[in-house]
Amino acid sequence: MKKILVVAIALIAFSNSFSQTKTSVPQPKNFKLLYEKDNMTDEEYLSVNWNLIAAKTPKTGFLVKPTFSKSDSIWKYNGLSVLAAGIGGCHEDDYLIIMFEDGSKIRTDMWNKFNCTGDVYLDWDKEMEKDLRTKPIKIVRLTNGRSFDSHEVTYTKAEDKNYFITYFKKLDEFNLKSKSIVKK
Repeated sequence: MKKILVVAIALIAFSNSFSQTKTSVPQPKNFKLLYEKDNMTDEEYLSVNWNLIAAKTPKTGFLVKPTFSKSDSIWKYNGLSVLAAGIGGCHEDDYLIIMFEDGSKIRTDMWNKFNCTGDVYLDWDKEMEKDLRTKPIKIVRLTNGRSFDSHEVTYTKAEDKNYFITYFKKLDEFNLKSKSIVKK
């Protein structure tokens, strides 16, 4: 799993280094929510097509994305999912700090159990939703609570700064669209 993550981060970092020479204008049309229904179990899934990348080298970094769950026919924010590589060995008591453009900061702690796969789940209480919905991000830092290694990235591109804002808008649009389909 770590090798796949390292290769994915390397490929994305490599491709981003060439794409930055063209333009830094955000491309909101690339942001999509992906809906899937398992016909065998009738379970439904909603995921994002693009992760927020926090990588400076091909071997060190992490990917962040919001997760969603369905309740009473409405999809809701369920927390954050992080896949980390090269930030300490195993993960336990990790925490994520996000600094916003306005200088405010929020911290959320890992709620899942010890693991060596790089899986870190955060914001169990969904306390960050209001800030993530409304404030552009500036800096994101993940700290391994076991080894205290950390990795931090400062964002300069508008689509990265507005990553969460964009996905929350997409979530609201998706729910409105779903409501209109159900009413028909």
